[in-house]
Amino acid sequence: DGLAVDWVGRNLYWCDKVLDTIEVSKLDGRYRKVLVRKGLDEPRAIVLHPWNGHLYWTDWSERPHIGQAGMDGSNARVIVSSGLGWPNGLTIDFPSDRIFWADAKNDYIAVADLDGNNRKVLMNPNINLHHVFAIAVFEDSIFWTDWETKTVEQCDKYTGRNCRTLDTLIHRPMDIRVYHPYKQMPGE
Repeated sequence: DGLAVDWVGRNLYWCDKVLDTIEVSKLDGRYRKVLVRKGLDEPRAIVLHPWNGHLYWTDWSERPHIGQAGMDGSNARVIVSSGLGWPNGLTIDFPSDRIFWADAKNDYIAVADLDGNNRKVLMNPNINLHHVFAIAVFEDSIFWTDWETKTVEQCDKYTGRNCRTLDTLIHRPMDIRVYHPYKQMPGE
């Protein structure tokens, strides 16, 4: 399901929902390798933090969790497991070194430190979340797609307020990405 590009190392990472693996290859497909297999049942989203050398993923199985591993697959571990239903969307806010995720079963958006600590629910069904699926963060905003309303939404990433619908679509929006140089700072 999930796909992420390491713009520093020029690698492609993905979650394979058939094989229940997280894999990597060079951008041209060479040197394919399984990085994470153990503990995966329904891997969904994957994001990379090339500067600290970690990858993060969501798994929405009967044991839902958010995991972290080295970008080489080492030291795989669960960093969030409580209070999750279907953790679908996942993104990293690089300026604050925090992860944001969307839970489509429990209809909330949450944020935590990169190690899963200092967790906070930012938005919940009370502010009109229906079936939040994909998520992105940029500057002071959080963006997400909603499958039930077929919309793209935006709110303040610090408060969860000042929400607005950016677009209403005819199909369920599968993903959302922000492309900007600040999202891909050069490697050290």
